[in-house]
Amino acid sequence: MQVSPLSSVPLSYQWSFNSTPIQNTTNATFSIASAQTNHAGGYNVVITNLYGAATSAPLAMLTVLVPPSPPVITSQPQSQTNQAGSPVSFCVGVTGTPPFAYQWRRDGVTLGGATQSCLIFPSVRTNDAGAYSVVVNSPANQPVTSDPATLVVVNGTPVPTNGIGFYTVSNGCYIVTGSGEDIEDNEDRFFFIYRPLTGDGQVVAQLSGLTPDNPLSEAGAMLRDGFTGGDRHVFVAKNAQNEVMFRRRLVANYNSVENSLRATNTTWLRLMRTGNTFVGHSSTNGINWELVWWTTVTNMPATLQAGLAVTSHRFSAFGTATFCNWSVGGLSPLSGAWPEPGPRIYLGGENGDRSEFQRVGGFKALIGGAVGDRYAVKVNPNLQSPVASWSVLTTVTNQWGVVEFLDPQALTIPDRFYRVQRIRPQPNQGGGAGSRSRRSRRQPGQSRGTGRQAFGGRLKAARTGRQHVCPPPQAVPRLRSWTKAAVRRRADILVCQ
Repeated sequence: MQVSPLSSVPLSYQWSFNSTPIQNTTNATFSIASAQTNHAGGYNVVITNLYGAATSAPLAMLTVLVPPSPPVITSQPQSQTNQAGSPVSFCVGVTGTPPFAYQWRRDGVTLGGATQSCLIFPSVRTNDAGAYSVVVNSPANQPVTSDPATLVVVNGTPVPTNGIGFYTVSNGCYIVTGSGEDIEDNEDRFFFIYRPLTGDGQVVAQLSGLTPDNPLSEAGAMLRDGFTGGDRHVFVAKNAQNEVMFRRRLVANYNSVENSLRATNTTWLRLMRTGNTFVGHSSTNGINWELVWWTTVTNMPATLQAGLAVTSHRFSAFGTATFCNWSVGGLSPLSGAWPEPGPRIYLGGENGDRSEFQRVGGFKALIGGAVGDRYAVKVNPNLQSPVASWSVLTTVTNQWGVVEFLDPQALTIPDRFYRVQRIRPQPNQGGGAGSRSRRSRRQPGQSRGTGRQAFGGRLKAARTGRQHVCPPPQAVPRLRSWTKAAVRRRADILVCQ
């Protein structure tokens, strides 16, 4: 600020701010090096000479303009799991220069009309599930995006829909009560809570309690392609007799097939899907897993209903199961240490005859081993042939703890042996998730993990009465890095050698 007085005699100056003199301001010019908001106000100057004083007027008003500050999110929207039909809201907290503009999105897609600080669903539906985020802007025009918050919507229904059942949620656990005759034969009757699962994935749950109506009441994890009684499904479950079952219906409205094992202390169930392969595991602690069984279900849709099923195994009666730590999502590697020095071939599946080869497109088997290992599947028509003469059929990587392989040539080649060779050891050999215990060695007759196979014992082909004797381990050639068993595939039998 500057004044230009008219005077022929010397002048003195005193500047004031809001009528208060400002120290050391005795020049015709008054300047502020860095104006701040507290400098805003009225300024004037008193000019004095030998003849008197004059005050500038009117006041020179200083307005300090503050640039708008960008928005800063102080509270993020929170992920939540809710029952279908319940109210749901997502909110965001923001500081900065108002006014703020909000735009909510689901799975990255803008939601029309969702422009408030809170996104509210009066009654959430299954198809409302997704990842929600909000973009916040202000006059600063520097928009910021919140962290995504996942909405999981759990639905429950009797199967078929004229059945009876209900569920509640307490402390993160699902208490599911179901009636119905059973989940077997060519029609199921049970209660099902579920979420959609698209593509490869898994269902994991801890069955922390079962209040049965009778010894056959059962509860477990299921992947299903519909809600009618005869729809296809895969089901890993436990009943009141402490049996763990792997049950599946391969064709709609046909009888289901089951394999089971005794498992007194089992509380954890895991069902995984990779393509058309479905694998069931059980555990006593949620860390170390035991294979129950596996199968192939062809032409399953990409999206299945993944959830928890309970049947009382009797009409007009109820069984109640408590499930904790229920999760539905993408595949994760099996935890715990692989208990053997090398991989193992699991036959599993269905009938070991030519019709099964035609159904799945060849001879199919499952390999169990340490997570991260890579295997060469080798074949030869003669088990006694030198190792170097065996040819490589395929190579597979054990990403999840089990991995399948398929031999399409089995449709035309009548006789062949299979071996699995580890060609890339898992880097972490010190234990932990997916690691191998080098010192672990099974004794003759000890269970090999499924409850059905043992060294020197028998292997029963699923759904047949045929039994094929496996030799004791001493009779198997000791080949470093090879599985202890080779599998021989003939036209209509599976033989463990």
